[in-house]
Amino acid sequence: MEWIISLLLVWGSMTTAADEIAKAEAIQAALVAKEKAQQEAHEAEVEAQMYDTNGVQVLASEWSIMPKTTYQGDVVLVRSSREGTLKWQNKTYPLLRFGKGYYSYLPISISLKPGSYTIGNINLTVLKKSFETQKLTVTKEQEKMTQNIERIRKDQTKINKARSVSEPRFLFDKAFIQPVKGRLSTPYGFTRYV
Repeated sequence: MEWIISLLLVWGSMTTAADEIAKAEAIQAALVAKEKAQQEAHEAEVEAQMYDTNGVQVLASEWSIMPKTTYQGDVVLVRSSREGTLKWQNKTYPLLRFGKGYYSYLPISISLKPGSYTIGNINLTVLKKSFETQKLTVTKEQEKMTQNIERIRKDQTKINKARSVSEPRFLFDKAFIQPVKGRLSTPYGFTRYV
């Protein structure tokens, strides 16, 4: 009789673990669906901004930004009819020739204050975006584990060096594709607190 009770207790804990996994997967699926819906809405906005109110193609202008309204953590494409550089958030970005214009991608920092910014002679509106967070609890033993500070410092030096230079030309000539098929485990901007 005791072994039946033990089996039922084990079975109950397995069901609880399975329920927790299913709940976590459902939450993740909801996050992915939300992110996809936001992306589709964003793409529709970009498409709408390709033409002005008179139906004239925006790319014929001296300056254009796509999209003109964006969110913290996103990126915008800037086009100029003239060669040169563009200053954005205390950094200089080269305008690279592509087709009949000069382009640069500008990163919109997660920490950039929402508001209106002038790029060339165009206003860019940056809206606030909320990012999902997760709080993790670790054991005292895990908390005491030491980090290899020297390795982290060396890695950061390499990362800083790589980020300090840009290729002087675009390295693509086709549309971007998703690099790997499968589920998105963590959306952009997801923050974990330990």
